[in-house]
Amino acid sequence: MALAFLGAFLGASSRPFGGWISDKVGAAKVTLIVFGVMALGTMSVIMAITNNNLTMFFISFVVLFIATGLNSGATFAMIPHVFVATKTPAVVGFSAAFAAYGAFFIPKMFGWSLELVGSFNGALFVMLGLYAISIATTIYYYLRSGAEKPIR
Repeated sequence: MALAFLGAFLGASSRPFGGWISDKVGAAKVTLIVFGVMALGTMSVIMAITNNNLTMFFISFVVLFIATGLNSGATFAMIPHVFVATKTPAVVGFSAAFAAYGAFFIPKMFGWSLELVGSFNGALFVMLGLYAISIATTIYYYLRSGAEKPIR
């Protein structure tokens, strides 16, 4: 419990860097890369649980917390490119409010997974599926040639 603050601290601390990097290289590219890092981090957590490796588990979650913050900054950097300027403030507000539910739903998912399948891996596999959908969506809508809303 002494380290429980670490996740929120790392995520919040890395968020400005996600926006800054997005301004330099492109928000959609950063979003895509970070979703990939999050998928790899989640696979690493699954391996750590399977192998009872606490060090790998801890490092994997540190990577996930940092990547989550970077992705948050990159996502907010994309919003002005996707929406009309008059709607941007409302979308930013809605996105921030919706993102706050992560602090509720992620632990809840772990609880449901533990109840239903006896381990956290069920929730982690769901998250891997969501990262795959997010990667495909980012490529399709923002990065492919002929994309509807190209963001580089």
